[in-house]
Parts: sequence; structure tokens; C-alpha cells
Amino acid sequence: MATLLDVGVLGFFLPVFVFMFLFTVLFAVLEKTKILGENRLLNIAAAFSVAAISIFVGRLTSLIGIAVPWIVFVFVILLLIFMIFGFFDVSKEKIWDLFGETTAFIVILIILLIAIIIVFEGTVSPYVPGPDGTVSGVPNPRSETLRTLTHPRMLGAIFMLVVAASTVSYLSKKIT
Repeated sequence: MATLLDVGVLGFFLPVFVFMFLFTVLFAVLEKTKILGENRLLNIAAAFSVAAISIFVGRLTSLIGIAVPWIVFVFVILLLIFMIFGFFDVSKEKIWDLFGETTAFIVILIILLIAIIIVFEGTVSPYVPGPDGTVSGVPNPRSETLRTLTHPRMLGAIFMLVVAASTVSYLSKKIT
């Protein structure tokens, strides 16, 4: 049944969105860094060429289609955090000191790493999952890893490590 909010058709236009995204990012980088000089037409041609060639690499389109929404989600969360702290009249410098620029960078790198693993798992992995998600009756490594990482004991251990690290960080800042 077709609905007004059916977003399945957007998957058909994914290569167009990826092309526009790559062209915009590459053109902005070329304009900002001036690697090819001051010639704007040369920057447009280079960005268009690389974006057009990248569309025909199916894995790159899938990688961008997986990673970009999550990176945008991180930016929206950062924006909301800045808005909340701004409401309480906290300066931007204090917010960056609290969260750190490296934290956002590490989160984006983790998102990219997970997207790369998802896209290239079928190429690199010696396991070929069957239609039921198992490899010859044996669960595949992705499902087993996910099951291990979401086990209550593992989540409890990660929570305790985060609390301990935060406590040590807080206490060391208080002492100095």
C-alpha cells in the first residue's frame, strides 16, 4: 500500500544525493584550500569529475549513504547541546572544554569505521551468510559480535568503566 510518507523511493535517488554531496564538499574544499589556484571553473570541473566518477563506484555510494546520516545526527546532537548550554548562558569555549573537539572527531571516526565494516564485510569476510543470517547453520560474526556487545554484563562493564574514568578525570581536575 502506497502512502504519502513512503521513503523507499529515496533509495532510488541515492546516487543523485551522493553526487550532490560529493560535488558540494569537494568544491568547498577546493575553494577554501586553493589547491588548484584561484580559477573557479577549474575547481568546479575537478569537483564535478571526481563526484561523477565516484557515483560509478557502488561501494562508495553505499558507504556515503550509511555514514552521512549518522554524521548529520552527531551534528544535530552537538547543536542541541550547544543550544541547551547557551540557554544557561555558558560560553562556547567552556562547552568545547567540557566535551572536547576530539570527542566529536572520535565519534565521527567510529561512525566511518562502522560504515566501512558494514559496506566491505561481504568482500573481506570469509563467511557468506545464508538467507536466514547464518553461515551453514552457524551464526555469522556480525550477529555474534552484536550479541556480545549488547550483553547485559558487557554493557554493565562499559558503564562502570565510563563512570570510573569520569570520576578519575573529575578528581584529578579538582586536585590540580
